[in-house]
Amino acid sequence: MLENPLGHSGRGGSDSMTPARSVETVFLSLTKKVMGIFRALGLGLAIVLLKLLMPGVVSGFEYTLISFFGVTSALLANVHASL
Repeated sequence: MLENPLGHSGRGGSDSMTPARSVETVFLSLTKKVMGIFRALGLGLAIVLLKLLMPGVVSGFEYTLISFFGVTSALLANVHASL
């Protein structure tokens, strides 16, 4: 049986097994979901702005990460080969 966001079963009686959630609880859960989306969009926008405003810094950071993961990959390959 489908339920509405407030947790009511839709039959109109008090025989529902699920407790009704308050409007505040529904609002807070929806707010957390929306805030998570806005945080993700803000992070993406910040990355794009940094790349546009400071391309040298971002490319240096990318090069550092690529080098780090390359060295880590080589070390793990050597450890695997020596076992």
